[in-house]
Amino acid sequence: MHALIWRDRVVDPVRRDEVTQRLESGLLPLLHDLSGVCHSFLITLGEADVACMAVCIDSSSAHAAEAPITQWIGWHVAVLLAGEASIAFGEIVGQGQSEGIDSCRLTSSIE
Repeated sequence: MHALIWRDRVVDPVRRDEVTQRLESGLLPLLHDLSGVCHSFLITLGEADVACMAVCIDSSSAHAAEAPITQWIGWHVAVLLAGEASIAFGEIVGQGQSEGIDSCRLTSSIE
């Protein structure tokens, strides 16, 4: 398993909710339609940063997801972002799982 992680800063922190809503309703469904993408997550970091992580079956699938992600962002939310996006690729080398009820809710709401 491999991952692609995209991260950028929202120019106006007041509009972070708008950006995350657009990413959730547009980018995440796009990722789910890409071949080789198993899961995707939208993450808010601090007051103004947002990140998206795509979990993929292999390195080539993770790298192939970069172009659709950057293209979608350019068309739909780029004007709201600082334009300092970082993209990282890596191999997933470990996984932990909780047995608690909260972890079950998270899993079912994401899938």
